[in-house]
Amino acid sequence: MNSRFINRFKRIETMLFMNSVRGGKKRARYLKRKKIFGSFGENCYWFPRKLPAEPQNIFIHNNVNIATEVYFCDHDVIHHMLNNVKEYTERLVNNKKYTYTSSKIEICDNVFIGARAIIMGNIRIGENVIIAAGSVVTKDVESNSVYGGNPAKKICSIDEYLNKRKEFNQN
Repeated sequence: MNSRFINRFKRIETMLFMNSVRGGKKRARYLKRKKIFGSFGENCYWFPRKLPAEPQNIFIHNNVNIATEVYFCDHDVIHHMLNNVKEYTERLVNNKKYTYTSSKIEICDNVFIGARAIIMGNIRIGENVIIAAGSVVTKDVESNSVYGGNPAKKICSIDEYLNKRKEFNQN
């Protein structure tokens, strides 16, 4: 069997598992065991049912918690449009075509990514970070911070967030 068929089968098997198991810890253990991603650390939580298109380009460190419906945009297919516009293809040398591109996404230790966030390609999320639900991360995220919005921007430091959370928990 060729590797393309094996990879397709592995992806289908994984998608079936993701849709039949509810627990984020169980899903994370499965993904780690099957070596679906470029790397997958310890003590992680994976709740999305869908896999990124190029999971081998996703590097997840330790204690990463990913909520439901988070989308990793690790590729683009804009080449389909670009190759059909004469003005764009004329700019290329030797009649080459625009090609499919994929990119790396790295998520460092102690990160929480809220529901329905979108993480674009060529992104590094530093250590000790919270990404708010619904955020669109288009640039690298500095360590020890909380980001939110579209595009995601720094809201506060992780220390400021912890102080607010402490006050909330005391009430």
